[in-house]
Amino acid sequence: MQGSLSYLFRGREFTWDFFAVQPVERLGVSVRGVKQRVDDGYRFTLLLQPAEEIVLRRLSVEVPIDLGPSARVFVNGFQSWTESREYEQDEKIRKLFWPARVLLGQYGDYGLYRYPSKRGRFHGWTYSYITSSGSLDFFGSLSERDGYTLFEYDCSRKILRISRECSGLHIKSQFKGLDFLRLSGTEDQVFDAYFQAYLEEKGPRPALPDPLTGWTSWYNYFTAVSMDAVTANLEEFRKREVPIGLLQVDDGWQPAIGDWLSSNEKFPLGMAAVASSVKTLPGPAKAGLWLAPFICEKKSALWKEHRDWVLRDRRGKPVRAGYNPNWSGWFYALDFHNQEFREHLRQVFRTVLDEWGFDLVKLDFLYAAALMPAQDKTTGQIMTEAMEFLRSVCGDKLILGCGVPLGPAFGTVDYCRIGSDVGLQWEDRMLKLVGYRERVSTINSITSTIGRRHLNGRAFLNDPDVFILRTPHQEMTPDQKMTLFRVNLALGGLVLTSDNLADYTEAELSAYLSAFPFGKKTVRGVEKHGGAYLIRFDSGEGHNVLIANLSGRPQTLLAQPGSYEYGAVDGADADGRFTLRPFESKEVAKAER
Repeated sequence: MQGSLSYLFRGREFTWDFFAVQPVERLGVSVRGVKQRVDDGYRFTLLLQPAEEIVLRRLSVEVPIDLGPSARVFVNGFQSWTESREYEQDEKIRKLFWPARVLLGQYGDYGLYRYPSKRGRFHGWTYSYITSSGSLDFFGSLSERDGYTLFEYDCSRKILRISRECSGLHIKSQFKGLDFLRLSGTEDQVFDAYFQAYLEEKGPRPALPDPLTGWTSWYNYFTAVSMDAVTANLEEFRKREVPIGLLQVDDGWQPAIGDWLSSNEKFPLGMAAVASSVKTLPGPAKAGLWLAPFICEKKSALWKEHRDWVLRDRRGKPVRAGYNPNWSGWFYALDFHNQEFREHLRQVFRTVLDEWGFDLVKLDFLYAAALMPAQDKTTGQIMTEAMEFLRSVCGDKLILGCGVPLGPAFGTVDYCRIGSDVGLQWEDRMLKLVGYRERVSTINSITSTIGRRHLNGRAFLNDPDVFILRTPHQEMTPDQKMTLFRVNLALGGLVLTSDNLADYTEAELSAYLSAFPFGKKTVRGVEKHGGAYLIRFDSGEGHNVLIANLSGRPQTLLAQPGSYEYGAVDGADADGRFTLRPFESKEVAKAER
């Protein structure tokens, strides 16, 4: 491995290359790389020891990689909503069209990384792999505490550059520049080994909760959610005796973004009454509530009364965390390091969890805590500390993380969003055209649900976002809705809908009820064939095969009976082929275990 380091020492910038596994000392700093063999791979740690304070600019190592002609590269997007999938070597990740960065640039890594937008050049965060013929060459950071870890592929040169997000960081004691594993094996082998090592490094965590299914208000009522709407949906579940595990009230209950200690006029009895009514459902169901703890808007009481809690940039201006037309436009990041603000958050969570009685909090827009680095902390370190703070104040109550860089969420949250928001239509063509990787889009969500399937049950339980089966107030075809439904059920650990059961036709209700009983599923393999995916998984009923055509064209797949443990695939023609309509999916085989 070839290493590269750039830093400021006594006001002068120095840049030099080095062999990563040989100790070396230059002006102001010594570097030592340690490579340790582990089963089916190695662990590499790079340590920096400054003689006196230095300011880091760049730090990386380059690793030669083997890329056969059929190999694909998986890149993990920056945060929950960022598209994450395997790429063919001749593809490219498009950069965000620059005029769109004004409104959309805060949500992703557009300010952290300069996109090359060239074919065969890919980048991802925290972990990555190369796959060929079912075998993975895997790379994964063992800690994001010292900064996010970036993986950059140059397929034409067959080089992977691994670097630490550290520009501007002042260090004067030993600094762990890099710490990653390289493993080879099957998907299960490498991810089991990786998360065992990652969580050992991170420290003990609560046991993972049970899989949950249920209802959330957002994708039907949006900010218009009210106590009447919640009550109406509760009655539909009660009337049909549907055994949901969670009912969660999303955005729209609060007076303003940033004000979480009281409800607005649409909830006249207060939020404790909501939590209490949810728990009357059979089970009883758990009550969940949405908050965005690290942001506020200008119309909030928090903004007006505690302007000193707002995060500010180097010029002293409030840091914009994004733009949301559902609210009052621009919203702003709050300063996680402000002690008064932290005490306020402790009061918020005591109120929501202890006084109101909610069992789960969906914590959204979490990336906002780490939009600005500090002189002595990277944004990765700030994000890690913010997530650990949230875990401490929530105690043993459940956390659903959303809009969060995933590395700091590993082993910290109970459930986590692993894709973008589902849309009321299949795709947002305009936002795709401008290169917005965090766009609200059903196909974007499904793509990341498949891409990040390996996190479920290891880092947390995956939240693939909602499915939509209803006919009114949405624009998807029946095939598109059923594909979303089936993929989420196969790969999700938290599977919710926003549909009102009263809107269902008899066929839609029958499809919905087929989700029960909802339990743990184990993925046995995923194969991509053109625009379609073949997903093999185990459930309580036995072995299952789900085939999902995500493309707008018919897809024909060859079913080779010898490639499945249980024999021929149902639904294939005499030649062992089956054809799916555009966006169609079906479970093509089942067998009792």
